[in-house]
Amino acid sequence: VYWTRWYDRDDPSGNGDYETLQQLRQEYPGEICLSPLAIEAMTLDWIPADQTGQVTVNGTTVGFYCVNIRQVDNQCLDYQVRFLCQATGEF
Repeated sequence: VYWTRWYDRDDPSGNGDYETLQQLRQEYPGEICLSPLAIEAMTLDWIPADQTGQVTVNGTTVGFYCVNIRQVDNQCLDYQVRFLCQATGEF
């Protein structure tokens, strides 16, 4: 198994910060395995997403996203994600 590189394709302007698998695969074809085993999300300052106090959604089928209006201050932080893949997995 291996971790992919970190991806930060979006920033929290507009509706929020969307680091979804669908969008990442379109922008970086062949870089992310078809069936990730895990996802890790952190702010650009290296704070784990689950320690920010923000309401976020993440998973191995959707990727990661944060919606601005769901936050206390109506603003998501800027997040980056990476995925855990099987060394022999399909792309």
